[in-house]
Amino acid sequence: MLKKLYSLSLVLVVLTTALWSGSLSSSAAGIKLVLIDIDGVLTDGKIIYSSGGDELKIFDMKDINAFATLKSNGYLLSVISQGPSVIMEQKAEALQLDDVLQNVTNKQTAINTLCTAHAIDSSAIAYIGVDTKDIAALQAVGLACCPHDAPSSVQSICGFVSTKNGGQGVVREVCDLLVNAKNSSTTP
Repeated sequence: MLKKLYSLSLVLVVLTTALWSGSLSSSAAGIKLVLIDIDGVLTDGKIIYSSGGDELKIFDMKDINAFATLKSNGYLLSVISQGPSVIMEQKAEALQLDDVLQNVTNKQTAINTLCTAHAIDSSAIAYIGVDTKDIAALQAVGLACCPHDAPSSVQSICGFVSTKNGGQGVVREVCDLLVNAKNSSTTP
């Protein structure tokens, strides 16, 4: 009897995983714009200050390289931050960013602005957020994503939780998910 229950449990796990993966692929296939929170997603959330008072941040090259992959696959690419991001503003052209949203107090309103500016529906946005302040924005998009080290309240509402912590390749994983889903949806 115990063996049958174990087998049934295993079958349910496999079926649930397959259904969830299909749903995830379906959501990912419709994405047109990728919105990325800077602190805690592109970085590990730590800030280093130089003796001159400059703010220094460390970015993973896997994430930076993912920007070019996303752009070459036709995605719009935007970054968002509650504070100023001089680094992203300076690197916007090199990273092929369509939008650099800084000093944003209401990310859900910013998403509505992006939808209007790019003539897309919010269901066509993948947002990678990291903290509880991002929950409303994550709930407003087609594909909510977060790093592995996001709080459980954030992870519980995300369609994709990265295996990577913030600043360690989260964007690369989301990029791979999106590009694979896009390629799968166009392949007969």
